[in-house]
Order: sequence, then structure tokens, then C-alpha cells
Amino acid sequence: SVEGQGLLEGKPAKISWFESFRPQPVVRRMKLQSRFAAKDLKKLGVEPGIELKGTFGTTLHMEGRYDGATRLTAKMNMTNASIRLPLVAVTKPKGQPATLYLGLLFQNQRLISSPTIQLQSKAIYLQGYARFYRASRRLRKLVISRLRAGVTDIALQINQPPRGPRILTIKGKAIDLSKTFDMRGRSPDEPMPPTIIRASVERLYFAPGLPFRNVKGAAVFDGGNWRSINVTALAGKGEVKIRLVDESRRRRLTFAAADAGATLRALNVYDKIHGGSISVTAVINDLTGDQQFVGRAVMRKFRLRNAPAAARLLALASIRGISNLGAKDDGIAMDEFVAPIRFQRGLIEVRNARAVGSQIGVTLNGSINLKTDFINLRGTIVPAYSINSLLGKLVASEKGSGLFAATYRVKGKFDDPKVTVNALAVLTPRILRRLRNSYSPRRKTPHNFNDSLKDGLIAR
Repeated sequence: SVEGQGLLEGKPAKISWFESFRPQPVVRRMKLQSRFAAKDLKKLGVEPGIELKGTFGTTLHMEGRYDGATRLTAKMNMTNASIRLPLVAVTKPKGQPATLYLGLLFQNQRLISSPTIQLQSKAIYLQGYARFYRASRRLRKLVISRLRAGVTDIALQINQPPRGPRILTIKGKAIDLSKTFDMRGRSPDEPMPPTIIRASVERLYFAPGLPFRNVKGAAVFDGGNWRSINVTALAGKGEVKIRLVDESRRRRLTFAAADAGATLRALNVYDKIHGGSISVTAVINDLTGDQQFVGRAVMRKFRLRNAPAAARLLALASIRGISNLGAKDDGIAMDEFVAPIRFQRGLIEVRNARAVGSQIGVTLNGSINLKTDFINLRGTIVPAYSINSLLGKLVASEKGSGLFAATYRVKGKFDDPKVTVNALAVLTPRILRRLRNSYSPRRKTPHNFNDSLKDGLIAR
């Protein structure tokens, strides 16, 4: 036996060592007290799956057996270290008290399992175990029976086959992905490896405080793109369904929500829409490699509230009957919004879209950049009484006839864009017919962004 003090990797260490040279079950015992860093765990072949920075005081017990098995148990004071969980982007800051209990089992100096993983802190609590492939030391299975971090409170399991994507199963009360997955198209801090996800959680957050409820489904991610998605959930007062189907050379997306406003807020995309329903159909052509979603979005029976740009636009238009709509507390009521769209990496392009309500009709062209919160739209605004009452009088006068209304442009940041209006524009009967047809259930609208190019709905 040996007992004393010394240096380990240049750090002070206290050690006691017992070694037996006789054939008996336990041939070695050791106790070590020192300070370690994350790189020291990697030297042992341990990839903890959490981000560690700083050093931590450790008491390590080792027991070596005659059959080649070695068991390590460690108690680590993590107060002076920061710990980050990439999945939910929660960090235990340096200085906050925390204790990590870790057990490691080796066979013939090869890591085979971690029977104990437990982290206790105010910011993060987790408990579970892990198993590894003996030859490569790669993770084979990770089971977290409880993970509590911020809003997140789940159990999860990761299975990594020898080949192919890992399988991630998530169950529990809530998971907060608002800092991990960005619905606006911004890149996450770290890329996700190929993964098959199966989930059943009571609440799912993409925006702080605005959860999807009763979320159930599955998805496949190939390391670069989502290949398939089949998810149902609740948002606001209605159901949400999203499905992405892999059709070999293209993927087809269908999305429908009974409460459009609540769904857009829960996705952290737009918070000015209230009520209504929304449906989106789109196709991604995998042969082009640009990952464009090309399709069509439709919203019905919704209200636009607390939208300064819309209120400013209506006020500047100075058209009888609609200039004060934006100032109403209950917002601007719209019956239908139809938009051929193209979406790529956070940029939404709109071509020949139209929105019609009980009092106004609007056409839209332009783009919305969700990454930079920048909007650039132009179009025409028409009072609904013109669409309904004057259409019959104008339809016979294709040449030289028209109606005084307003064209507009909205450009700038979402919260405070620049709005310009030309209130002396002359609209042709063709434009009025297009808007009027929004009331007709037989109206054939462009199926997607590309079709809309052949069916211009707005004067340039």
C-alpha cells in the first residue's frame, strides 16, 4: 500500500493505493483527490454529452478486480465549472453550486458502461446511465430517466446502432427547444447528426411561454435536411398537423392548423395574426439542391391586430371607409389570404398574393426575411365596396376604365418599416375581378409560386 501527496498533470493530488499480488477477487483499490478538467475525462474515453468548461474538484475511488474489470466512482464538485446541455441550450453557470456523480466500468481497460450519471444543481438535474461499444468506446445507449432544466422536464433515450442514424426517444411533461430549433431559418449553434426522433410530450416550446400541447409524432433527419415528419399537436383552440413525405427526388409538405394566430405565435414566426385557420402545401425539389419550399399558403377568417405598419398603411391611403380600420381595438378582419410562396433559409418570397376582408382587398408582392426581421412588400389596396358594387359597372370597360385607389410599399424592420402610399393609382377591372373572385368557392387560384408567374394578379 502507498499513501501520500504529489502532482497529477501538474495539479496537486492526494493518493492512497492498495495492491495485492495474490489471486483474489479484488487486487487493487485506489482513492484519489485532485482537480480535473473536461479534457481529463476524454483521456479516460468518456464523452459526457454535455459541454464542460473550467475545473472541478474530484474524489475518485477505483476498484480493480482479478478478472480484468475496473470500476471507477467519482464525486465532482462542479461549482467552479460551467455546464451546458446542447439539446435544450440550458447552462449551469460558473459559481452556482453543483455536484456530479459518475460511475465508469472498464473491462480490460476498455470502457463498457457508465452505470451512474447524476447531476444535481439549481439549473440542471439529470439522472441516468450509458453503455458503450467496447471496440470503439462510442456511445451505444444513453438513458436519462429524468432531465429537468429550465422549462424542460422529460425522460429521453438515445440508441446508436453500429451503422445508420441514432434513435432519439423523448417523453415527458415539457421540452423547450426555443434556443435550439429556430423556425425562422437561423442556423443552430451545432449541427445535429442523422437522427430518428420519436416524441410524446405534454408541451413543446419553440417560443418562450407559448407551447404546443399534446405533441405526438416522429421525424427523420439525415444530418442536413428533414426527410420525413408526421406530427400532431394542439395550439390555441385547435389541432395542428404537419406531414413531410419523402418522394425519392422530392419531398411534399402539408401543414394545417385550426387556430392560425396561436400556431404562428407558438412557432415564433409572427404574433399579429389572431384566430382563423391556415393551410400550407409545398414541394421541395431535392434535385436542385437549394432546399426551396415552393407552394401555396391559405389563411381564412382571421384578424390582424397591433400591426403598426398595417395601421399606418390604411391611414396614409386616405380612402373613404378604410383609413381608420387600423386604429380599431379588434383589429382588421380578413376573410381570406391566398399566397403562392417560395421559402428558403428564412426568406419568404410572395408573388401575386391577395387578401380580402369585409372592408378591404389587398394584393401583395415581395419578400419577408425572417432571419433579419426585414420586410419588403408592395401592392394595391382597394376598398371592398369598390370590388362589390363597382365591378359590374367596370367589367364592360376593359380599355381606359378604372378606379381611384392606392398602391403601397412597406419596407424595413418588422417593428418600424417605412410605409409609402400613392393614393391616386388607377386600377383596371381585371384587378378588381381577381379580388372579387376571392369570395367565390369556385375560384381557381394558382397552386404554387411558379404557377403564379403565369397568372399575374397585380399590376407591376
